[in-house]
Amino acid sequence: IKDKGLKQLDGLVLISPWVDFTNSGKSYADNFNSDPMFGYLCTPKDRQFVSMYADEADKTDKYLSPVFHGDYSGLPPVLIQACSNEMLLDDAEAVFRLATEAGVDAQIKLYENMFHSFQTVTANAETSKRAWSDTGEFINTIIFKKEVIL
Repeated sequence: IKDKGLKQLDGLVLISPWVDFTNSGKSYADNFNSDPMFGYLCTPKDRQFVSMYADEADKTDKYLSPVFHGDYSGLPPVLIQACSNEMLLDDAEAVFRLATEAGVDAQIKLYENMFHSFQTVTANAETSKRAWSDTGEFINTIIFKKEVIL
């Protein structure tokens, strides 16, 4: 959107963002045994589907792995949600760091003892409810700011 000069979104909610297709973050190895979605329960077939997404592309291409070349300046407010024990933890923290360094209004929420994209799987769990509530608060803040500006 930014590179094409299109109207920027009002905000971004990133749930366990995967922004490094080189998988170079330390959390890929450190959290393998605690992450059932990307780690220890992932089958060879699952890994094959993942590799098909990037196929033969340059894994450091800015559109595939924006942690390497992404210019985060001018992005709208960002809410990042991740789990302390998921393999994509370093990706989420990298987005937060790059966004805040670029002056973006960014916040990161880390949830303990959960797994990748727990929000979509455990609708009745208290942590999932809290994560969706956090998302709602973020969206309401954006809507309220927009209404005030108008």
